[in-house]
Amino acid sequence: MIANRLKKNWDRLKPMADKLGVESFRLYDRDIPEFPSIIEVHREYAVLWDRREAVDQGKEANFNATLEAIKELGFDAQHLIIKRREVQHRRGEGEGLKQYTKRARREVELQVREGQWRALINLYDYLDTGLFLDHRIVRARLAKEVSDRKARGQNVRALNLFSYTGMASVAMAKSGARVTSVDMSPVYSAWAERNFIANGLMTAHHDFIVDNVLDWIREDQARFDLIFCDPPTFSNSKKMVGTWDVQRDHRWLIERLLDRLKPGGTLVFSTNKRDFKIDHDLETRANLRELSQVTLPFDFRDQKLRHVWWITAREESSTQPSKSSDHS
Repeated sequence: MIANRLKKNWDRLKPMADKLGVESFRLYDRDIPEFPSIIEVHREYAVLWDRREAVDQGKEANFNATLEAIKELGFDAQHLIIKRREVQHRRGEGEGLKQYTKRARREVELQVREGQWRALINLYDYLDTGLFLDHRIVRARLAKEVSDRKARGQNVRALNLFSYTGMASVAMAKSGARVTSVDMSPVYSAWAERNFIANGLMTAHHDFIVDNVLDWIREDQARFDLIFCDPPTFSNSKKMVGTWDVQRDHRWLIERLLDRLKPGGTLVFSTNKRDFKIDHDLETRANLRELSQVTLPFDFRDQKLRHVWWITAREESSTQPSKSSDHS
């Protein structure tokens, strides 16, 4: 069963990836409940995340069948990497979770193509690879937004908050924006700089800031034409005062970012909280347009994987500070 599904997915997805110049794509995402794995292809490597719950760890037969099915596609043992991601751990749920902590010390990076961009990924040292594949179309739309503004004669300033390894920053910078990338982690900030260098971009022309993003928003007064913000679902980092919850706190964050937009500016807000509901009271200040489905890449089928909103400030409020209370 699993061998047939992987072969079917490969025959459908690999030609699409080749046509788009994409060397990293998701091959399988728990398509069959009895085989709860996630499999991604990165050039000649296959990465398998074992998503079995603890009570299922004894069910080895289906897991071993999955491994054999991957090998039947041509990935030998040296190019097959197995990781374990607990079901309750999702991207961005606080500091210290396993996907954000080092798991090995190989420090080997692989360069993969994503259309006109190059990404440096790490298949061994962390649970995540350093490239969020579900944002592939979002990155392309950010790049187009910059190109369209440049065509109108704008000198585009862009901001990437919770910037991770900086691939959204790369997309905007390659289209001509001057980009500020802000992340709490010095490891990811340095990784973002390496991604810039891999794409032939001068890091001296851009800003890489290591700071608590929420504190930085309060203190910095710079304004931007384009902002991309992909905050964690939840965080109780020791570097923060209090906690962050995207459902509870997103209105505060979005209103602060609207204050940072230049007239006519655009905010792109994304979250991986599956049951996220945007506060529609924001419509008193901004135009909200959800692009979750249209930005879902060809290799993803989960419509609730993440939510993406294109937000533009209304002219009368884009230059006025919000009266809402600060996040605590």
